[in-house]
Amino acid sequence: IFTEDRTINEFELLVLDRTVIALSQYLLRSLYIEEKQNMHSRMLLETWLAGTVEDSVITSFLKEQSFHHLLNCSYFVLIDQITKSKKENDLNYYKLYSRNVFEKKGFVLFLLEEKQRLIYVIADIYGHDLKHRMIECIEKIKNFRKNHKYIDLAVTTAVGQIVKQYKLVHQSYETAQDTLVIRSNAAHLSYFYEDLYLHQLVLQLQKNKAIMDLAKKYLEPLYEYDAKNNGNLIATLQVYLQYNCQKNETAEKLFIVRQTLYHRLSKIESLIGSDYMLPPKRLVVELMLLATQFNFQSADGENLS
Repeated sequence: IFTEDRTINEFELLVLDRTVIALSQYLLRSLYIEEKQNMHSRMLLETWLAGTVEDSVITSFLKEQSFHHLLNCSYFVLIDQITKSKKENDLNYYKLYSRNVFEKKGFVLFLLEEKQRLIYVIADIYGHDLKHRMIECIEKIKNFRKNHKYIDLAVTTAVGQIVKQYKLVHQSYETAQDTLVIRSNAAHLSYFYEDLYLHQLVLQLQKNKAIMDLAKKYLEPLYEYDAKNNGNLIATLQVYLQYNCQKNETAEKLFIVRQTLYHRLSKIESLIGSDYMLPPKRLVVELMLLATQFNFQSADGENLS
């Protein structure tokens, strides 16, 4: 219809008008159908993660996917906690890139996007060297953020328990959330729930106020002494237990002479008693040290350190 030789007549304007209306209706219909499908997928993923989806529903959903063997492979949940800067980021390309990286390593992704969170339900098609392949994917995506426009995003990644059945995905999701709490306060720790058993135990201890009150009360004299005298009793006790009470190794690790170590150990005994080395109590003391050194339950108050 466009021409530089003449003016568009009324009939052609009418055709253009009707064409715009028809295209608008088509586009709106396509967007409506797409949004309806997205809502359906979102509801399905939410119930899958919550463990309330019916087996027949999720089975049909997995059979409809273009990938094979989704009913007979391992699953796990990965959470990316995103702390956005003042700059607004379009995450569409980031999500596409992440999906491509995972799929090239033999993973199938189902993504649920929440406020400041990307939650991936991931199926492992290959079935071998899972952790090695996952670390490669996570590190590659991390480098992508550093080298592109997403450099201002602070992302904490946590991987839940690896489960053998798609019906147990909710268990992986629960453990991924706990792993996220731990890594948000100790980013140097492993991405994987399986590598954080001791820290998971500490997290569960910190959820119990009675146990934490007992731990803090028992170790309080050491924390108070360190604070008032710029001492190192807590660090000394940790290293001493870590090296199975070997004094030479402990002194070398702390870069102190044995006489200084003896003085510190004597002071520790005077504050918490000499029986802390007895087998049952020693285990409790080590757990108490971990529970008060890490502060996974920050909402419950500050720890003693």
